[in-house]
Amino acid sequence: MLLAACGNGSSSSADGEVSGDLVVWEHDPSYDGAIEAVIEAFEEEYPDVEVEYESKASNDYYSLLTTALQSGTGPDVFWTNGTATENMATYVEQGKVLDITDSVDLSALNEESFDLAQIDGKTYSVPWMAFDTRVAYYNKDIFEELNLSEPQSFEEFESMLETIKDAGYVPISLSGMSSWQLLWVYEYILATKYPDYAAGFNDYTVKADSDEARDALQTVVDWAEKGYFGDGFKGVDTNGQTLAFTTGEAAMTIDGSWMNQTIAENNPDLNFGAFHIPGEDGQKTMMGSFANGFSGNADSENQAAVEAFLNFVATQEAQEIYVTELQAVSGSADIASVKGVTSEIADADRQVGTWQSMLTKHSSGDTSAASIWEEEGTQVLDGSMTVDELMDKIGKAMD
Repeated sequence: MLLAACGNGSSSSADGEVSGDLVVWEHDPSYDGAIEAVIEAFEEEYPDVEVEYESKASNDYYSLLTTALQSGTGPDVFWTNGTATENMATYVEQGKVLDITDSVDLSALNEESFDLAQIDGKTYSVPWMAFDTRVAYYNKDIFEELNLSEPQSFEEFESMLETIKDAGYVPISLSGMSSWQLLWVYEYILATKYPDYAAGFNDYTVKADSDEARDALQTVVDWAEKGYFGDGFKGVDTNGQTLAFTTGEAAMTIDGSWMNQTIAENNPDLNFGAFHIPGEDGQKTMMGSFANGFSGNADSENQAAVEAFLNFVATQEAQEIYVTELQAVSGSADIASVKGVTSEIADADRQVGTWQSMLTKHSSGDTSAASIWEEEGTQVLDGSMTVDELMDKIGKAMD
């Protein structure tokens, strides 16, 4: 049920306590456990505030949110991925996002996390102290059956793919329908093969359409042609990608660190681990960024409760709940990463920013490079666009 942002209103009671209703939207059910735990802790501290939480299907999230905000029925608090895409900036331009620069205390957070939360020096969202990276999840039982171990080089990893395919398993499950899932695989290969190039993403000292970028994407296309993603992967959605791995059809899947808990929940008996492939120098590169979190609806009639919720989310308590419940890689020295698979994901020698974030921040003109990837990226898999054609379009859209 779509609830109006006005709800029953929000106000400070006579004794100074915040009261009223809040509607909170998250973009994907995989985050439900972590968000619900944060909300439970918030409601314990603010017993006079009732929170209505809703998670939406990923593919429809922004269309639903845009319609709701424009019609005045939007949630009081909502997730965006910050400046990683254009959505939050668009809402800011439309006056739909609360400027929390002076109203929310972010002192407990790592300053590096503000990168996705700020536009023109003002803060519009609360980051999470979870470092979102891309990683290779693998089925330990299949690896043992085939006498395989974690690869010590990219060359060794590629040779493993053929071995796995010959044994009758899908080497890597992939949704050929999702430009995001393609991005995770592409960026993973890019960071592994060209770590020095990837180090330039943070300060934009490299070209987005460089030879390195083209070669890494061509590697993905080559893997597709060799059958390393399985038959019919072009018609597989994101749920199908996860299902192929959790049911043992695929030996590996390359996905985000945020999928750790979801994979475990989908099949509690699955014996799986995670690794980063070492580059030529033997070093493991972890590409990623801090996770962006919640923004406040500037049109909400529950402003006191909105600010109370965002301030609570920014506390050490809430951040630790989120990172722990999600089994995420911690981006804070004050919050420990959960042991097990999470510690395997965090096992890296260096950390770099993302290729995709560079596209968003440094695009020029009316068409962003990031939107070109999002709308046309998967065309390199079905042959309707070559790698060079896609990269040429992206290059023209950059500064």
